[in-house]
Amino acid sequence: MSKKIWFAISCYGLCDECDSRVLYYEEAPENWDSMSEEEKEEWAREQFFSQFSWNYGEE
Repeated sequence: MSKKIWFAISCYGLCDECDSRVLYYEEAPENWDSMSEEEKEEWAREQFFSQFSWNYGEE
């Protein structure tokens, strides 16, 4: 059985129902358990930012 990695966000102004709740899951790579914490974080960051984008503006 494959391991699933969950993704959540937290930020100022996010509604209580959304803050820190799981947004989605990704299947972990086969070598997840042998990866270092840095490798896991890098993998997770790449997965997350491939799904989301952000913007800013001014008024």
